[in-house]
Amino acid sequence: MTLTEILVIANFVFLLLTVIGGYMVIRTTIAKSEGVIQQRVREALTAENDLLQSRVKRLETENKRLNNLTLLIITSLKKMRGINLEINEDIITFRDAAGTHIIGLHTTDEPNA
Repeated sequence: MTLTEILVIANFVFLLLTVIGGYMVIRTTIAKSEGVIQQRVREALTAENDLLQSRVKRLETENKRLNNLTLLIITSLKKMRGINLEINEDIITFRDAAGTHIIGLHTTDEPNA
């Protein structure tokens, strides 16, 4: 084997190792990037979840307050004016000395309607 053949083989081995090393570097970089992205997504979802949980708690408190206010209005009407007021889903029933009146609520699913 001549020196030229040895250099050609060494050059080929060096080229092959360079390609393998480059592949490993790219693969490692991609894996690290995926880990960083995954961590950021996890943190963003956790923050959003916490925000939504606090919003649900706030809405539950507001709903409870509004239910109490509705009961106060119903009780006040009954005591002060002799009016019975029943609210069942989308129907309100008024009962007083003049008779019974039924009113259907018109609800929409569109916001700001």
